Amino acid sequence: MIFHLALAGSLGWASGLRLYLNVFMVCVLARYNVTHLPASLNILSNPGILIVAGVLSVIEFFDDKIPYVDSAWHSIQTFIRIPAGALMAMDAINTCGPVTVTINALLDGSLTGVTHAKKPAVAR
Repeated sequence: MIFHLALAGSLGWASGLRLYLNVFMVCVLARYNVTHLPASLNILSNPGILIVAGVLSVIEFFDDKIPYVDSAWHSIQTFIRIPAGALMAMDAINTCGPVTVTINALLDGSLTGVTHAKKPAVAR
């Protein structure tokens, strides 16, 4: 249970910073059996997800270098990162009861949102 809560919290936090890099790194670690993921997150070891997350990570890395593109990207990512962080956190703790899973998704979605909101302030 503690491992799943820690995994959920770290996935939520990291998704607020770099969602695609977070997914890419989890995909790589799962694909090469460096870490053991819960069964609900085993889809992240799929090579297609690995490729898409890698390409989006590269795009996200380079868009930070162009000022107006960076602002537009972060505006769009607000609607992607927060639900994705909550969903990954929910899947990380999916073995518990529905109340625990829902509370965890709400808390980690909020953590993702706060991390995402603070990212531009820290980066400048």
